[in-house]
Amino acid sequence: MNKELYDFLSEKTGENITHVYDVEEIYNTLNTHYLANRTLPQWAWEVYPDNLMMKAAVSLRFKLPCYNRELAHLKTGLLFGEIVKLFQDFVDELWKSPKLLLFSGHDSTLADVLTTMGTFNDEVPSYSSAILLELYQNDGDHYVNILFKNSTGVYNLTLEGYDPDNFLYKIITAGFITLILKQNNPVWSGGTVIRRPQKISSPVIGREGYTTTGAYYASLLTKLRENIKLKRRGMLSNGVLLQHDNASSHTCVATTSKAVELAFQILPHPPYSPDLAPSDYHLFKNLKQQLRGTHFKDDESVQIAVTQWLKDQKSL
Repeated sequence: MNKELYDFLSEKTGENITHVYDVEEIYNTLNTHYLANRTLPQWAWEVYPDNLMMKAAVSLRFKLPCYNRELAHLKTGLLFGEIVKLFQDFVDELWKSPKLLLFSGHDSTLADVLTTMGTFNDEVPSYSSAILLELYQNDGDHYVNILFKNSTGVYNLTLEGYDPDNFLYKIITAGFITLILKQNNPVWSGGTVIRRPQKISSPVIGREGYTTTGAYYASLLTKLRENIKLKRRGMLSNGVLLQHDNASSHTCVATTSKAVELAFQILPHPPYSPDLAPSDYHLFKNLKQQLRGTHFKDDESVQIAVTQWLKDQKSL
């Protein structure tokens, strides 16, 4: 790591700073005092909270215990083994209660579990953070939904090694895309409004011209699940990926709670793009360019063209 950072911290603290573990202890002390509204020494602002070398050192400290598969097995294997056994016993009806188990741990424990799953994002788990593993049953099949809660919200986690072959099939949305759109339309909408699409064969659940509230959008997700059950048999068992933008009706408590209840995994969304769903800025943009000017005789022709284009992207 950066010798200049170690020397600076050694000089200011009077301690011999030689390892990322030493840096993390200093960071944790500064962070605790800051959150308690205590005055930090002037030198602290040179390394806390946004110094890149400081953050890199702290991130590395949290990654090291589970840096490779062997270390992860030793560090978290027993915990995951116990959780899997509990789930299996519940599925086999060997154990019915209690239905909620709480395991306490430090921020480093959470980081170890996140690193093992391939979902650690280099950010120190904040106070009161938690990892939630929920056992669900759909159409006779069981699966586990994994979420991470920190000081900013609750987020679905996608495990490292997620099978991309089934990715596109699992994506659903309660909205729609019109086939005729203006290129690079600069107008931003003040709310999420459902309008009637043109020549879309699938039923669209929505009220024409109405601004969507969180409660109403949550009710759409329930109806959407029923449509999936009727039209895509087996999809609920394999897992559903919910795609939508960051409109307030999509990110409010009513919607996120309903998504968790229905076992829909919400696709991660890039920051600073409130008007874009994850595929708007790449997938659909390129698809529209490919199909622009092509005349289709029916909906089936459109589906064939889109399916072939998606298959071609996989080979790129």
